[in-house]
Amino acid sequence: MHYRDITNVALREGLLVSHGKTPDATMSAQIYVENDRRGKRGETLRFLRDGALIRLADSAASEVKPQDANSAALHDELLACLRVMDPKHFEVLVGRLLAAMGFVQVQNTPYANDAGVDVRAELTTELIAPLRIAMQVKRHAANIRRPDVQNLRGSLHVHERGVFITSGSYSKGAREEAMRDSAAPITLLIGKDLVGLLIEHRVGVTQVNGVLQVSADSLAPTT
Repeated sequence: MHYRDITNVALREGLLVSHGKTPDATMSAQIYVENDRRGKRGETLRFLRDGALIRLADSAASEVKPQDANSAALHDELLACLRVMDPKHFEVLVGRLLAAMGFVQVQNTPYANDAGVDVRAELTTELIAPLRIAMQVKRHAANIRRPDVQNLRGSLHVHERGVFITSGSYSKGAREEAMRDSAAPITLLIGKDLVGLLIEHRVGVTQVNGVLQVSADSLAPTT
C-alpha cells in the first residue's frame, strides 16, 4: 500500500493520532527510522519499501506496483519534458514537489542573485528534529562541476542540509566535492531521481482511466 493510504486507514481506525499537519510524512518517516534502526542492529525488517509502497516483510508479495509507475515510456517522456522546461519554471516545479512530499516553509529564492540556493524548505516530524534543506536546482544539459557544489555548501545556513538537483549529470570532481571529508555532505540527484519522486508524489503526472501519464497542465508554471 502507498504510505498515504496506510496513514488514512490508521487515522480512520483510531490506530494513529497525529496533531501535525502532515501525518502521512510522519508515517513514512517512522517506518524509515524503524527500518534504519533494525538494519543497524542486524535485525529482520518488519516492513519492506518499494518507493512509496510499503508492505509487511512476511506478507505475500501480492502488492503489485502499478505498471504505469514503472513504465519506461512514462519516465522518458517526463524527463524529456523537464529537460526543455524554462529554468525558472523548473525551480518552481521542484518547490511544488517538496510541498507534495510534506515539506513546509517551502520558499523559492529570487531567480537572479540567489547566492547558490534556489529553494529552501523544512520537514517536521514527531520523531526527529526538523530537517532543513537548501537546494540548488539546475535545468542543465552539461555536467555540474566542483565549483557549483562548493557554492551551494558555502550558502548553507546553520543546521541546513544541501541538496543539488540537475536534469544533467555531475563531473567526477563534483561528486568528490559532495562527499569531501570534514565538509558538510551534499546530496546529489539527477534527472531520473527527480522523475521518480515526481511520479511517486503525483506532481507533473495525472491518472486517466487508471493509467498515469504526463500532465502538460501540471507542468505549466503556476501564478
